[in-house]
Amino acid sequence: AVLQSWGFPFSIVQPVYAHHRDANDLNLPIMTQGLVRCMRVAEAFAEMCDQPVPQRILRVNQLLAEYYQKGRMEAQDVFLTAIEKTNQMTEILRTPPLSSDELEVIVSQIKESDHIHS
Repeated sequence: AVLQSWGFPFSIVQPVYAHHRDANDLNLPIMTQGLVRCMRVAEAFAEMCDQPVPQRILRVNQLLAEYYQKGRMEAQDVFLTAIEKTNQMTEILRTPPLSSDELEVIVSQIKESDHIHS
């Protein structure tokens, strides 16, 4: 109801609603079912990363087994691969911090552009 009142589209509201209910009872479209599964795994994974206690680790493993037929060792391999790829992307996208001279040039260019367009 809150998301609807904020003007979110039904394509967002429906999966969020289903995420908080038993999605099996809602007769959801295939795409929405996949999104709900993804949201549940992501939430369980985030909670596990936040506090990796046995119950949270078990929950992630249960969801992966239920939704994707992945065993505990397979899931571990998937997570290790995801972490490795994330680290690689972080390295690829890393940008060095700008020096004060570079920042000064950028600010000057913005001010000059604003002056020209006003």
